[in-house]
Parts: sequence; structure tokens; C-alpha cells
Amino acid sequence: MNKRCAVYSRSTDRDLLTMNGRGFVSLFPGDRSMLRTILAVTLLFAPMSVSFAQEKPAQPVLKVAVMADGRISVNGAPATIQSLRESLKKLSQQKGVVWYYREAANTEGPPVVKQVVQAIVDARLPVRFSSRPDYSDTIGPDGKPIKQ
Repeated sequence: MNKRCAVYSRSTDRDLLTMNGRGFVSLFPGDRSMLRTILAVTLLFAPMSVSFAQEKPAQPVLKVAVMADGRISVNGAPATIQSLRESLKKLSQQKGVVWYYREAANTEGPPVVKQVVQAIVDARLPVRFSSRPDYSDTIGPDGKPIKQ
């Protein structure tokens, strides 16, 4: 036995929501095929929306960090000057961009800083400078953070 009763709401379409005898609320009381169609379309396009959300940035990014003690990291992994140059060469072929962070940037820094900067210049890549290790800001040509 399938008893239906209207669920009252403030909207003008009181009959839009109905409750069947088993306690389930249905948006479309007499048309289960429409509900199935909506469910099928939702399931069909759900994987697409996930893939669109995970699209890669327009340009590949190489995150380079130089620590105050001279350690270098590339995308969070320890690196040497030679491995950095190889990464920069690959990035140059992909027409990417370097995000550069230096710990204690207001000091002269270790000698490796000059080698890292020269490797970036030699690769002829655009650079975005950051004062934070998570690269959440951008430093402008005047040395001050750029408002985003």
C-alpha cells in the first residue's frame, strides 16, 4: 500500500515534496523515471567535474628553495646544483616558470645562492620570488610583497 501525504513548506509548490508510505521524501511524486534520469546524468558527469577540478596549471612550476645553510631543494626534495640545472633545462623545454624562495633573504646568504640564481638566468626562465617557504606570496621588483 503506497500512501502519500503532502509535506507543507513555505514555498508555493506544496505538492512538490511528498512522502511515500515508507518514509522517503520524493521530489517528483508520480515520476520515478525523471528521478532516475537526474541520478544517471549526475553520475555520468561527476567524474568530469573531478577531472576539471584537478587540471594542471597553465605553466609547469618548479619550486626552488635555498636555505640559510646552503641546502637546495627542488619541489620539496633535496637537490644539488647539477640536478637543479637538469630540472631547469627540462622546465625550459616545457616553457615553465620558477618559483624561488630563499631563507633569510635579507642577509647575504651562502655562496650557493649565486650559483642557483645563475642557473636560473642561464635557463632563461621567468621567476616568481617569494618570501614564504610555502610560496603563498609574491615579491615585486621593489622587494615588497605584491597585493593579490
